[in-house]
Amino acid sequence: MATTDLYGVLGLSRGALQDEIRRSYRRLAREYHPDANLEDPRAEERFKEVQHAYSILSDPKSVAITTTACSATPARSQRHGGALLRPRRSP
Repeated sequence: MATTDLYGVLGLSRGALQDEIRRSYRRLAREYHPDANLEDPRAEERFKEVQHAYSILSDPKSVAITTTACSATPARSQRHGGALLRPRRSP
């Protein structure tokens, strides 16, 4: 599961309410369920991504841990070609 944007997997924006998360999960789970998509080999993989995203976003403790871990990663600047930016040292 290389996808890090769990809200994006469910087609939601950050800060979506639990009710929105549940509705989106149920809709996508029906859409990508392997039993409903026997011809599509990608459906099972997508179904697993949706399940993984929901398992984390439906648990407030997991969301807090994930949000903290994501915000601790260094920021990348598009203007500087994606290079890691380090704070300047004061003289």
